[in-house]
Amino acid sequence: TLAYYSPDFAGFSFSAGYSDEGGYGKVNGDQDDRVQATASYDFGNTTLSAGMDDAGGSTDATIYGLSLMHNIENVGNGSMYIGAKAEQYTDDSDADGNLALNLFSSYTVGKHTFKGMIADVEGYGENIFHAGYDYQLMKSLKLFAEYYYEEESAALTDRRGGIKETLGVGGQTASVGFRYDF
Repeated sequence: TLAYYSPDFAGFSFSAGYSDEGGYGKVNGDQDDRVQATASYDFGNTTLSAGMDDAGGSTDATIYGLSLMHNIENVGNGSMYIGAKAEQYTDDSDADGNLALNLFSSYTVGKHTFKGMIADVEGYGENIFHAGYDYQLMKSLKLFAEYYYEEESAALTDRRGGIKETLGVGGQTASVGFRYDF
């Protein structure tokens, strides 16, 4: 893989990557090359980014994405983060599941962070809801509680069989734990 990350030019930056035979499989069994590119513009507490991942392969698969992130300081006694993302998956097949929309927000006050996310992901989870709470015990140690719901197939499965066992399943899960950052 060859990759390049530009320096910041008055808020604008970009990156590109090329992986020889790092893409999806072609009809003849060979791996296609993969090309990725991103561009971002930071202005104040806001970042606008666009990206592309061309994995090629037998169906010529490509993903295009656009995201907007904004930090709001001094909201009550804390700060708020809002992020929105749209991704478009394209290929040569007629398969459903080509648009993903996502909205995430978090509010941090002191050692407490409250998080929420809603998404609509065609063909891979459909309507998704995620809520969470973090408590920062120490600089590197955080406790968390999370709830996740998806309408249809995506991340949840009853067994360890992978995507074959998630199709059409959907469901919900809750987790509690800690995270240590080294």
